[in-house]
Amino acid sequence: MRRAAVRWVWAAAASLGLWSAWPHLAGDGDAFRATMAVVPWVALGLERIRASLGVASTGPSSALAWTVFTLVPGIALRHRLGVGMLDPLVALGLLCALGLAVGQVLPPLRRRLGRRLTPRPPWQCFALPLIVYVAVLPWALEQRPADGDEPYYLLVAHSLGEDLDLDLADEYADRSWARFVPRPLEPQPGDPEGPNGEIYSRHSFFLPLLLTPAVALGGRAGAALWMAICAAALAWMLLRLASRCCPDHPNGAFTAWAMLAFASPLVVYSHQIWVELPAALAAAWALDVLWTMGRSRHEVGQGAAGPTTPDWAIFAACLVVLPLFKLRFVLVAAPMLALALLRARQRRWALAGTVLAALAGLGAWNAARFGNPLKMHGRGDVESLLAPPLDYLRGVGGLFWDIAFGLFPAAPVWALLVPAVVLLVRLGDRWTRDLAWIVVPSLLAVAPRLEWYGGWSPPFRYAMVVLPLLALALVPLLDRRGPALRAALAGLGALTLALMALWVVVPGATYDLADGGSHVAHRVGERLDADVARLLPSTVRPRPATWWWIAGSVVVLAPLAFARRGRARLRRMAPALGPAVAVALIAGLVCLALSLPTRRIEAEDVWTKKTRGELVPDRWTLQRPLHRAGWLLPSGGVWRARLVPGGDTVRLRVVAARRGFLRPDLLEIRADDRVLDRWTVPVDGWFEREIGPVEWPAGASLVLTAPQPARRATVGLLIDRVEVTWSDE
Repeated sequence: MRRAAVRWVWAAAASLGLWSAWPHLAGDGDAFRATMAVVPWVALGLERIRASLGVASTGPSSALAWTVFTLVPGIALRHRLGVGMLDPLVALGLLCALGLAVGQVLPPLRRRLGRRLTPRPPWQCFALPLIVYVAVLPWALEQRPADGDEPYYLLVAHSLGEDLDLDLADEYADRSWARFVPRPLEPQPGDPEGPNGEIYSRHSFFLPLLLTPAVALGGRAGAALWMAICAAALAWMLLRLASRCCPDHPNGAFTAWAMLAFASPLVVYSHQIWVELPAALAAAWALDVLWTMGRSRHEVGQGAAGPTTPDWAIFAACLVVLPLFKLRFVLVAAPMLALALLRARQRRWALAGTVLAALAGLGAWNAARFGNPLKMHGRGDVESLLAPPLDYLRGVGGLFWDIAFGLFPAAPVWALLVPAVVLLVRLGDRWTRDLAWIVVPSLLAVAPRLEWYGGWSPPFRYAMVVLPLLALALVPLLDRRGPALRAALAGLGALTLALMALWVVVPGATYDLADGGSHVAHRVGERLDADVARLLPSTVRPRPATWWWIAGSVVVLAPLAFARRGRARLRRMAPALGPAVAVALIAGLVCLALSLPTRRIEAEDVWTKKTRGELVPDRWTLQRPLHRAGWLLPSGGVWRARLVPGGDTVRLRVVAARRGFLRPDLLEIRADDRVLDRWTVPVDGWFEREIGPVEWPAGASLVLTAPQPARRATVGLLIDRVEVTWSDE
């Protein structure tokens, strides 16, 4: 007891000392001040977990503590030493030290689970993810300001804590938003107003209500810590759910838990203020109670034949709060309510009455505040659900494969869901049907809303509520030990860890581009002067690669559902083979981008070179995928793209629009300095111009320019795209 007290005192003293001394060493506002103040607590938490698992306090697990003592002077004095630009590398080094410490704890934690899962997973399965989330939280908050809907949730929570009301008019007037965001904050479109000038947020008040104590005590950091606790509880709940449906798969459950807890998107969302994360926890908690209904003592594993009265209360509360977080979450609550009414042996009608009464109350609140019970802003909210089947197919593909907003590009290891679904269909267990019954409606509801893929959020936000259920679907597959599965898990896992390091070190990179692009793909293409993005799937800008990746991943990964254990030697070699194949795949994509003939050039692509001009509409325009975008080329502007030739002659098709009222508007097309075509654009609006076939010089770049003298700033040409056709004539 005395030793524990000494450790707590040491951590508190070290944290307070670092926080107080850091401005004198590194200057005010240094990016690592809060991070270094948190490190002693993180080191102490890891040490207590190691001690509880019987792991020695030496080796890689002590790397984080050693970092505190050996690197603090260098980190604090880095600006004076002239290496202040290395902040991302310093953050990466601290992250690697944290990863080493966590990695040494995982094997003994797996042994602690035993050979059969129980409904009470070890507390370390909650504490370890929480430590990781707390460790990355200060850096993430320092590097990325609150964005999207986050500031409004925080502002409503602040209003509840300060004024005990939902009226934000006084918060906007006295600039209370400055506590959370550096930019001016204004009411959003669709925010209701009261008769006396009241301004209310169009968002649900339930998440701000839960955040009110945290915001009152710690501001945005307090709210982020509350979300981190929710994320850690969600990871812990996965093991509890696995004990209900597949208790004989501890290896698969532990691997799925590690994927959920320490990979994107949960790590990314652990410090962000979105309703999806607590809603996912409520859904998982409700499912845990649901799976105890109508089952025997042996099946339930709790010494009782079914849920107790507190369990019924928890289940009803979870179903009620889901639509309170966001109305569309009723598509998660309703299927679970239907299953409960079918399976429950008692209190079924009381449960139905409670949930329906809560929904009726929510509808009345929305009708009074927003003018309709479903809180819709227009007919488009309903019409989007009547989309043709192709839009649903494209939307579901986008949720998982889209390069900017899909689950698989953000964390490739989740691509194992493809063989996992095949295996679950083969097994046909009842819990598998339950997952499908709950997950499918929620996915279909968000699939046709194309503008959501251009939203202001990290990947997979609109399906985050079912993420733990998707992780649960991986358990039977991951419990297998075949060499093919080991290789796939190692290769996809290595890519996932590399991307997660990027998301943590550069938090802004998780907010991919609203035009359907990716920061990573755009940066690589810009450096190589090549269109790398054309080889990656996009739902916002569909292209052949969109369907190649879906079909290819199904063909390659689906057979893993039928793979067998194989020889021991192959199983030992597989973990090294997987990352090698992943690296070879990335290298192959880059080589293809540099060598495949150019077929289509989007004028807004970042790998094209522009002199003067601007993007229209702006990259972060609300619902940007619904707009026809391009590069506005003003008088005297130049747009250039390097073509990869696919023949001796080329035919070009330029799609553009004239903007402005003065004539003439000239557009000139060149191959470097050689003029291919030049003409006067006669009318306003969109037009197409074909050039060729003409001989194309080897190594030349396509150049579009408006050479006329600028007489008015509004005159210009909006270039949409250039389609390229090669031949050997």
